[in-house]
Amino acid sequence: MIGSIRSDLVASLSGAFPSWLVEALLAEFQEIRTSFALGRFGPSELRGGRFAECVVRCFEHLLGDPITPLGQPINSSRTINKISNSPRGLLP
Repeated sequence: MIGSIRSDLVASLSGAFPSWLVEALLAEFQEIRTSFALGRFGPSELRGGRFAECVVRCFEHLLGDPITPLGQPINSSRTINKISNSPRGLLP
């Protein structure tokens, strides 16, 4: 990811999310881009799953729930159901 674009993303997202989560999200995205560009599609798919887990952790944060630590199994269905059953989505 180009340095200035990455810096802008970090600055934009860090106000809303913990910095460690922003860094994990961007690292996974960069790995997906690199693997895909090199034609390594299997690793791209694996990284896609990890990227999705980072996004679910972002939703946990927005919902005010404890964020599942990296490396631990994530209960994405609980988070998705909580969003789906909320009459206003993630809006306060």
